[in-house]
Amino acid sequence: METVRWGILGTGAITKQMAEDLAVVEGAELVAVGSRTQASADAFAAAYGASNAYGSYEAVANDPDVDAIYIGTPHPMHADNAIMCLEAGKAVLCEKSFAVNASQARRM
Repeated sequence: METVRWGILGTGAITKQMAEDLAVVEGAELVAVGSRTQASADAFAAAYGASNAYGSYEAVANDPDVDAIYIGTPHPMHADNAIMCLEAGKAVLCEKSFAVNASQARRM
């Protein structure tokens, strides 16, 4: 089985649950986390075993070791975060709601 190397955007409660779930999924590996602050990313990476911690979401999207990205940022940021990750060539799993309106959904 091929390993899917995951990145996570955000360090809130829902992303903590995702990190815990990834730890028990065969073929999944958490390799990067991004936050709005480096300190939050560092703490999350230490708690959940991510090998890379970034103080920006863009750094996760641009990490060549990341195959797929889980977006768990605040809802108003979902569209821009998803588009950024897709443009970087990453597969995206976006926490609900994936967009806050039809215009954002069309952009995505």
